[in-house]
Amino acid sequence: MPDPFIDALPPGKERYTTVTGQPIAAHLDADLSFVPSRSLTLAYARAIEVLDAEETEFLLGASAVVVLSCLAGGIVGRLLYGRWRPFMLLGMGNLFTVVGLVVVVILLGPALEGTRQERRKGALRKFTFCVAVAVVYPALVLIAKFLLLLPMVGHL
Repeated sequence: MPDPFIDALPPGKERYTTVTGQPIAAHLDADLSFVPSRSLTLAYARAIEVLDAEETEFLLGASAVVVLSCLAGGIVGRLLYGRWRPFMLLGMGNLFTVVGLVVVVILLGPALEGTRQERRKGALRKFTFCVAVAVVYPALVLIAKFLLLLPMVGHL
């Protein structure tokens, strides 16, 4: 299980009880009562623990890299060049690190260049695309990590 989830869990893996009462000691004349309940945050953390098992970790991690690489390529392509799909596919080159992205863009980049004017700007476009994906991809990874941890914040 990832460390942020371990840190957020209560001690032990057993059920736990939250005790609430009146805050002023002079008013503590009532008996304590316990109402069994489930913590949604604890259930979420345990679900993440199941997903983090050795059997699923590689498959889910690889899937996340594919999805985030495609998103990074698509977002950069849409913002810089007004086209999503071809750049999304080029973003998959990020699966083989930034070097792989550069190689894929060099090899498949000419397919994206339509007009003669675009061909002249081809090298700059390819460089810009690679640098932008190299910036957007880590940002998407941080956003994804934040969104995974968000349900844990302030509930335990």
